[in-house]
Amino acid sequence: MKLQRHAKRLGVEFLDKTMVVDVLKERGRAAGAIGFSMLDGSCRLFRSKAVILATGGQSYRILSMWSGARGDGIAAAYRAGAQMRNAEFGSFMQLVNKRSKEPLLGAEDALYNAKGDFLSTWRREFEPDIDSTAAAVWYREMMAGNGPLVTRNDENWLLQHTTKHTEKGGHGDDAPELWRRPKAEAFWARFLSKTAEADGRGAVSEVFPGLLGELSPVRVDQRMATTVPGLYAVGNTATSGSAMAGAVPASPGRVRGKALTSSTWMGIRAAASVLEYSAEVEVGKPDADLTAALKTQIFAPLGRATGVKPIDLVREVQAAIAPVGYSIYKKRERMKEALELILQARDRIPDLAAEDPHYLAAAHEARAMVLCAEMYYRASLSREESRGWHLREDFPERDDATWLTWILLEDKDGEMLLSTEDVPIDRYPFQP
Repeated sequence: MKLQRHAKRLGVEFLDKTMVVDVLKERGRAAGAIGFSMLDGSCRLFRSKAVILATGGQSYRILSMWSGARGDGIAAAYRAGAQMRNAEFGSFMQLVNKRSKEPLLGAEDALYNAKGDFLSTWRREFEPDIDSTAAAVWYREMMAGNGPLVTRNDENWLLQHTTKHTEKGGHGDDAPELWRRPKAEAFWARFLSKTAEADGRGAVSEVFPGLLGELSPVRVDQRMATTVPGLYAVGNTATSGSAMAGAVPASPGRVRGKALTSSTWMGIRAAASVLEYSAEVEVGKPDADLTAALKTQIFAPLGRATGVKPIDLVREVQAAIAPVGYSIYKKRERMKEALELILQARDRIPDLAAEDPHYLAAAHEARAMVLCAEMYYRASLSREESRGWHLREDFPERDDATWLTWILLEDKDGEMLLSTEDVPIDRYPFQP
């Protein structure tokens, strides 16, 4: 990668094939990190003045393009005592082609039920990405027995536009300004063409809402500092937690491509903050007892000859997070059912077994997935309104009088503590 080569020229050192699991602390501040080599299983211990988490969000490994977002940095921050914010907004989804299992962009604007009824009249305006209400429309139609839902590809403006773009070799003047992205259109044209080929380029494609998740709740301030001194977070580890995205998930959220922009901006802010902080502290000397306890916990799965396979725990979480009625179009009874499944999976974490360092990494990714799903449902159950990408069937209206607040999560003696904080609207230079 060009960026990596440039970093090496600047003298940045890289340690590949290493999984960092937890943040080390000294008298309440971040003082390093601990993990292991995925090649030989040896322990890796890092002492530092500060720690920056840039590990991405949590997408639950449901759709392939987003499967690399494993939530391990989120889990490490939480276990270190960092506060989480806006976890209930980690529910980004796309309408997915049933046959190709890939998102079919633009499908929501040409959506029909099995009776032939056109369903896209719910959209309020042309937007740069999908509206979360599409999932509610799909769910209600399916529950009413009007499924399956299909999209008519010849009416999908985006599909037709990108196809024409490829054929003409240039950008069409008929594109609304929100979708005029010449640099990205070659990629989208290839992507949508492959989706069309999976359907044999048929006129109709069956679709369903596929959860991407995009959970990114680590709370940071404008300096990218978490609530733990010396611990910083950037990018999709902390996009929602920064509160800059509002009531939507992390990137892509509503504007595709902004992940790179926001990550770069957050990284620049964090770098300046860490330089300032590091000038006033010495290299950390992590607490020896805490470090030993974390090392024992990290390597525990390797000591079990039999037990729970990491992939089995992943599947249990996916069964509780993938269904539309659980995670996207929410209702108290359904979310409680989903949370119970997550808590059952949590109870099986002490039985995780790993036969080698690669499976040990998988075990810690599964452990992080369970924790992230628990955050998501506890915060979602607490917010009794609908706002942005948080859709409640039982509370369909936005309630500013009660819920113009942030929902906060943090670890207190092993329990997930919820609290709220009023959004300081009066301090915003631009009033909503």
